[in-house]
Amino acid sequence: MALGIVSRSFHRGKPGVLTSIDGMPVLTMPKKAWFVDGNLTGGDGTSWETAFSTIQAAVNAAAAYDVIYIKPFAPSATQNNGQPQVYAENITIAVGKTGLKLIGVPDLSDPYFGPKIKPANTAAHVIHIDAASVTLENLCIHNQALSTAGVFLSWMGATYNVSPTVDASHVLYAGSCGFNIRNCEFREGTTMATAGASIVVRGGFNGVIENCTFVAGANAQAIQLGDDITTFRNHKVINCNFHDNNGAAATNYITVGTGANKGIVIRDCTFGNATKFIIVPTGATSGIIAGCYFQDTVATLANSTGKVQTPSGQDVAVTGCWGGVSLAVIQSAA
Repeated sequence: MALGIVSRSFHRGKPGVLTSIDGMPVLTMPKKAWFVDGNLTGGDGTSWETAFSTIQAAVNAAAAYDVIYIKPFAPSATQNNGQPQVYAENITIAVGKTGLKLIGVPDLSDPYFGPKIKPANTAAHVIHIDAASVTLENLCIHNQALSTAGVFLSWMGATYNVSPTVDASHVLYAGSCGFNIRNCEFREGTTMATAGASIVVRGGFNGVIENCTFVAGANAQAIQLGDDITTFRNHKVINCNFHDNNGAAATNYITVGTGANKGIVIRDCTFGNATKFIIVPTGATSGIIAGCYFQDTVATLANSTGKVQTPSGQDVAVTGCWGGVSLAVIQSAA
């Protein structure tokens, strides 16, 4: 049997000429850069010199897969200890902004590093994401209310705690699908009532929270994965650091919603004092918690039956973890 040789022709286009394979044009996804600098009065956002003054203005101008670069405010003598001012905004990344990237540009002269964002309206989330595959990087996000999120990643329903359906215009809210949150700092996570946490992930799949720092207040939580209605698949929390705030132990750092959540990975994280570190409630959740350190003492452990709560019926392995006290009391059935 003779073997045939298949050959293909590739032509890289010159400026203004499409690249082609076998004579067929290859279309590349357009990416446009936008710029935000709150120190300026606001321009068209196409350069640092003409940067937008607000993050939402850049989000509104951007298309899917664009990149938004955000500069911190300059240090201010009127702020405590010369801290920079903050972007006071409630930012919405709407459906249709798939793949959008918000990247803080670190300022080495700023001891607090990247741009800081707090809510203009404390009754709303700081960043509400309805588009899939959004990336947040090098941002410092301060939530300031009991029932809202620093970052809220939607799934199906337009609001928290509603039946998972599309709305009347058949829009799919998919903020919790394929998201990446990297190298960010979150402060003052809020209580578990309704939608409160530094990060709320309603459902979705294949999201990653990596290299982030969480400083939680008393009676607060840092991350909520899923809720009582929407389940998720394959979300990962990797190499994150969870602090209490000035010794005020958080209620819990990571809470997993009820239901058949599959493939959760919590790996290589460090946890400060908390009443509970990780809570996996009743349901059929599967996954692994590995290589984590749980800082605690016998006195604080006396407040609960265990720090990693995995009730019977769960398929969540806890392996390679260690803490300030015996591992025998780290994990418990609720």
